[in-house]
Amino acid sequence: GEKRKSVSPGRVLIIGDVHGCHFELVQLLAKLHFSPQDTLVLAGDLVNKGPDSVKCIREVRALGGLAVRGNHEEATLKFYKMWRDGARIPAKWEWVCGLSKADVAWLHSLPFSLLLPQYTTLVVHAGLLPGPPLANQDLNNFIHIREIQRKSSGEWQVMQKGKGRGTPWASEWSEDLHVVFGHDARRGLQMYPHATGLDTGCVYGGHLTACVLPPLPLSYLHKGNPISEIVSVKAGSSYATPSLDIDDIFKEPQKKLLSPNKKRPLLSLATSVLQAIHAFLIHDVITST
Repeated sequence: GEKRKSVSPGRVLIIGDVHGCHFELVQLLAKLHFSPQDTLVLAGDLVNKGPDSVKCIREVRALGGLAVRGNHEEATLKFYKMWRDGARIPAKWEWVCGLSKADVAWLHSLPFSLLLPQYTTLVVHAGLLPGPPLANQDLNNFIHIREIQRKSSGEWQVMQKGKGRGTPWASEWSEDLHVVFGHDARRGLQMYPHATGLDTGCVYGGHLTACVLPPLPLSYLHKGNPISEIVSVKAGSSYATPSLDIDDIFKEPQKKLLSPNKKRPLLSLATSVLQAIHAFLIHDVITST
């Protein structure tokens, strides 16, 4: 069955890849005027590369925040197990030795996606392959996908890393569910009709970025997009060197207010079906109180 959690009566605040940048996380929460009335969601890769991964985990846990699993959470659990089993681990992963059992249990509990039905929104770390139903998506898509390319049949397929420049998956996503994701610092802030990417390269000296979903009941959508605001803070330092050439992450994402000019439509049959098949143990559904 599905695991259900409740949305607080305030806003939903979704934050992109933190990568251990605790100082910037605290700054962004202050800029957002975060309160216990809000629901905090992290779009994966909360940890690693930056200076304070353990502090980031404990900050989010202390605030009752939710998160989806990213590729760096997966790697954290792998290296933590190696360390506990007595194996040597790379120096850059030695921070996992500071994790408590409660920290590790929290990481193990992270789902691959969070569904917010009232906002017609799905939060994942990396993305989804356009075309296949949610139930048929490869789990690797949720934590690894960035680019796609056409097969000879015309269907989309995942483009493997290092195989050239492909099409951003989010630019071709056209389902009713609006997907909020991270994972793609090279492209920076991505704002498409049906998907929003929040990884703006904080750990590389860029920005830490959040999107704001207004309190329920939601009275409007902006062209099918429930996001009312984009908020970011500049990184205090550059903590890591990107493995790929990053073009745009050092440009500050513009803070945008979306006008409430469109009534929220009823969920379509397609969305209802997607929500129904989303009831996996590996995914969470966030309901209203």
